[in-house]
Amino acid sequence: MPLGLQGARRWRTSWAVPSTAAIWKARSRLGVAPLRQLFARVRRPVAAPGT
Repeated sequence: MPLGLQGARRWRTSWAVPSTAAIWKARSRLGVAPLRQLFARVRRPVAAPGT
């Protein structure tokens, strides 16, 4: 069974990885707030307590 949006039948067309320029432009349009929110949700310590 395919995974992702195509497997869930939510993505009907083919998909390609966005270019670096496209990602940069999207970040410029969105600003820093969404990235700060994402970081706040996924951040966690990388080191173990003994290090």
